[in-house]
Formats: sequence, structure tokens, C-alpha cells
Amino acid sequence: MPMQEAMGSASIISISLGVAALCAALLNFGLHRLGRRSRDHFWLAVAALGIAQLAVGNALVYSAQTLAAAEAAQIVSLAACVPLVIGFLRFASLFAGIQIRWLEIPAGFFAAVIVLTVLVWPELLFTGESVEAKLPVLGLDFVESRLSPLAGLMFAPFLFMFATVLVLFWRKRHELEQPGLLIGSAVLWLLTATNDSLIGTGLYRGPYLMVGGYVLFLLAFTFFLVRRFVDSLDALEDSSDDLRLLVEERTEKLRQKDMQLAHGARMATVGTLAAGLAQEIQLPLEDVTERLDGAASRFGVIEESEAFEANLANARRGVDRIRTIVTRLLHVARRDTGRLGPVDVNQVIEAVLPIVGHEARGRASLETSLERLPIVDGDERLLGQIVLNLVLNALHAAPQDGTHEHRVRVCTQAVPDGVQILVSDTGPGIPMDIRERVFEPFFTTKPPGEGSGLGLTVTRQIVERHGGQIEFRSTSRGTTFIVDLPASNTVPEQA
Repeated sequence: MPMQEAMGSASIISISLGVAALCAALLNFGLHRLGRRSRDHFWLAVAALGIAQLAVGNALVYSAQTLAAAEAAQIVSLAACVPLVIGFLRFASLFAGIQIRWLEIPAGFFAAVIVLTVLVWPELLFTGESVEAKLPVLGLDFVESRLSPLAGLMFAPFLFMFATVLVLFWRKRHELEQPGLLIGSAVLWLLTATNDSLIGTGLYRGPYLMVGGYVLFLLAFTFFLVRRFVDSLDALEDSSDDLRLLVEERTEKLRQKDMQLAHGARMATVGTLAAGLAQEIQLPLEDVTERLDGAASRFGVIEESEAFEANLANARRGVDRIRTIVTRLLHVARRDTGRLGPVDVNQVIEAVLPIVGHEARGRASLETSLERLPIVDGDERLLGQIVLNLVLNALHAAPQDGTHEHRVRVCTQAVPDGVQILVSDTGPGIPMDIRERVFEPFFTTKPPGEGSGLGLTVTRQIVERHGGQIEFRSTSRGTTFIVDLPASNTVPEQA
């Protein structure tokens, strides 16, 4: 009964170490799945599976009471060398940052040959004789199958492999964190592997220790890798915070650049309008001058008092007209603040169209069809720039051939959850080969010096900034640009 209890205790210890190795394998597989680039976790887990299999083989060896059971137990142990050797060498290469293909390939091939030999020609490794094994320290009696001299020689390459890896770790010790712990665990594993090799060759009898040594090695490296993984997560979190701040900073700078670009495009539009507006202002100024001259000649003549009053009224209307033109022009040219508020799109259109009236002369007639609309949240000046750019674009699309009466029509209509602005012209349409480029920066079909190529680009940026979208339809009979803007929750008070 005591012998049976001792035998059970030895098997339980081996199985417990195997379970520890299996848990470490699962942990490293999990860490590998979390970070696909951490391949060292994967190969350490493969090696851990091999040592778990070796632990099962050792437990079966301690329990073997017949020659057949002993051979089966030793076959299980020897078959563990494939995942153990391949996984360990691959891990060592990745962990230490060294190339040891010259060692990995022959060692892996040698391990595969051993497993194949054990499974196909076991008589090459086993003599067929049983050996009564005793471990007095544990009170164990069990049966082992005697290994052939060829089997004894196979332990030498594995010991050479372990020693080579240990030397490589020693050379890299200055680049490793906690080198004492890592190299010490590797030395312990080499000593336990040497112990098991001596037992396997029959040179002496003692307990198998390689599983315990590898479990300690495995736990040491797993602890190190987990700590490195946690540190990388902390660094990633810090980097994400820095990246978030950087993105916010760059986004703000980009928003300011977009506003500067929109303002620059608006000033270019004002420059385009300036020549026509000069003439537009000149006419009422001449009318004011003429009326004032007439008023001066009649000043003090009672009979001409009615004409005097009429001249003053006409002069006042001319001044008001100049003020209106200048006010609207300054409103367009003013640098925007980027603040959004409730805007009536129809009022924006009614304020912008008079500014482009002189551009329409000799080109096309301006027509409007404005329906009752919900309020939108936006910047009034930027929304005005959308209308201004699209109307000017439509006017410039109308050829000044004098043979056709062209029209530019501005329409608005309410759509589900928003408003829609439609600017149509009766020009020749946009050629098919350039339709994909109309929103590209600096693309223009106008002659050099007559267009910046930013009008539609800026228009789309403004529309998207307001949460809307812009598209166009074009045929040989004209083009229509369609702007959709989301509505706010406020309903305008319109008659």
C-alpha cells in the first residue's frame, strides 16, 4: 500500500507539472492572439505543449509495470521532442533577436526522424528487454524498456542544442532585461535535461527532472513576456493619448486652413466682381451728382421747391443703393468666425443675387423659385459663398454668343430632414471626360489667369462642413448643381 501511494504521488507530481505547462501554453497562445506580432509567445506555447506531453510520458513511466506499458510510456516521451525542439529554438531565435536557422533546421529534422523511427521501427531504439527500475528515495518500483546504443547517442545532439542556445543567451545578456533570471532558468533546464539524458542511457538511476526544470524556465520567460506585454499596452495607451491630442491639434489647424482657403476663394470672387461693381456703383453716383447739381441750381427758388424735393429723394435713393451694394460686398468679403447659427437659406440667396446682377448682363437672365424652407444650422457668409460660387459658375458656363437667350435658375425646396438648393444653367453642359475632376483643387476650364480652380473645391468643403452633400447632373442642354443641407430643429417664422 505505501508503494502504491508513492507511485501515485510521483505520477500526480508529473501530471501537475504538465498541467502547469499546459496553462502556460494557453496563456501564451492567448497573448499571441491579442498581439499578432508577438510570435515569441506562439513558439513558447508550442514548446510548452511539448513539455506537457513529456510530463504525461513521465507519469506513465512511473506507473509502468510491464514491458509493453514501459515502451508505450517512453514512446510518448520521445514523441514530445518535435514540438519541444522546434518551439524552443524558434522562441530563442525571436526572443534573443538572432538567426539560428543553421541550428533550427537540422535539429527539427533530427527530432522528426526520431519520432518517425519510434513509430515505425521501434526495434531500432528499444532492445526488447525490460529493466527493473528502483527509486529508493521515493520508494518506487517500475519497469522500463532498455534503450539501444543508437537511442543513447540521440541525447547528445539535444544537449548540444540546449548548450548552444544558452551560449547565445549569454552573449546577448547585456541586451536582455533581467538577464540573471532568464539565463539562470536556462542553465537549470540544461542541467535537468542532462540528468534525464543520463537516466535514459542507463548510466544512473534517479527521478526525471527535465519537466520540472522546463516548467521553471517556462514560468520565468512567461512572466517576462507578460510583463513586456503589459508594458507595451501601457505605452500604447500613452501613445494613443498623445495621438489623440495630436489629431485634435492637426484637426483644428486643418479647420483654420479650410477657413483661410474659403476666405481666400471668397476674396478672389470679390476681385472678380470688383470691376462690374465699380460700374454698378458709378451709375448711382453719377445720378446722385446730377441730382445734387440740379438741386443746387434750384436752391432758394420757391417755384422749384417740388423739383428740389424730387432731386433730393432721387439722390437719397442712389446713396441707399450704393450703401446696399457696398454692404453686401463687405458681407461677402468679411472673414468668417466659424460659428454656426440658425440661417434662412432663402434670405441668403436674396442677399447674394443682387451682387452678381452685373455679371448676368449680356450672359443670362437670373430666375428664382424659392419655397418655404426650414431653418438650417450654418454660417451665413459661408452659405452665401456656396450660392455665389454656384451662380457665378453657372453664369460663366453660358456662352456670350448673342444667339441664344440663356437662363440661370436658382431654386430651393424642402426635402425630408433638410433643404435643397438647385442652381441650373442652359449652357452646353460639362464634357464627359472632365466630370470626375470638377471638384479637384486648381482644376479649371477657363483660360489662364481667369480662374483659380478653387471655386467648386471650396464649395464642396463648405457643404460638407455643414453636414451636407453636393452633386451635379449635366447634359448637352445644361447643368444643375444640387446642394442638400440638413435642417435644424427650429422652424422659421415666414409669412
